Amino acid sequence: KYRPRPSQCFQCFRFGHIASQCHSKAVCGTCAGPHPTSECRCPNAKPCKSGKQCPHIVPRCALRGCGGKHSATAAECPVRQILFRRIEDELSASGSFFAAMQSEH
Repeated sequence: KYRPRPSQCFQCFRFGHIASQCHSKAVCGTCAGPHPTSECRCPNAKPCKSGKQCPHIVPRCALRGCGGKHSATAAECPVRQILFRRIEDELSASGSFFAAMQSEH
């Protein structure tokens, strides 16, 4: 059965809204630094020119309460998993995705 997923903001990486509605400062979804993800740069003195994810950037989760060694959008994030489980439980109980999301704010 299809279960909708909550929207995740790509500015602050919290759930329940999108970047165009966000009033928080930008945080990097890759390293959790105080910059937009698009501005995350190689920390080496002689930066690599890899077209892919820079291997020198240490991932750090930007989700409140996590800080794990993964990006803020990683499926393996324990904070994300707990949130999704809570929403799933609320959705099962209420039958309403809207009600489930409201319980998270």
